[in-house]
Amino acid sequence: MHSGMTSPAPSEFHLPVRRTARIAQRGHAGPHVREVWIVCHGYGQLAALFIRHFAPLDDGSRWILAPEALSRFYHEMPDAARHRGAPPAERRVGAAWLTREDREVEIDDAHLYLDTLRRHVADRVDLGATRLVVFGFSQGVSTVSRWSRRGRSAPTG
Repeated sequence: MHSGMTSPAPSEFHLPVRRTARIAQRGHAGPHVREVWIVCHGYGQLAALFIRHFAPLDDGSRWILAPEALSRFYHEMPDAARHRGAPPAERRVGAAWLTREDREVEIDDAHLYLDTLRRHVADRVDLGATRLVVFGFSQGVSTVSRWSRRGRSAPTG
């Protein structure tokens, strides 16, 4: 650095990257499917645990998909008193659809994710003959509400 000169303020930009998403499911695709459910969990939940609540609906005619939000985190900081000495595998993990940080980009990423999931579904079942149900819980409500309003291939009904 040159003496007497100040460095410019830092700046930011966004770089789209590829992510691999985790989807929990009950049932599977096929001609037997009459309903596809896309169910989005709430703040701090994981898809595999959330989808357990839909077990009573798994009657063989439904394919239930629970996409997991892409931002995973530890519920408590690793140095919190209850975690001192606890192995990492025992620390509770959750996921969030978005936070206030870079909110609009997170919303757009969630829409792209759900659009991609819907295309995945459409490649495996006839959506013209299959009812699509979209459900959200807690933070998942705002996620699916925004998606149904703004997503490129979101459900229309």
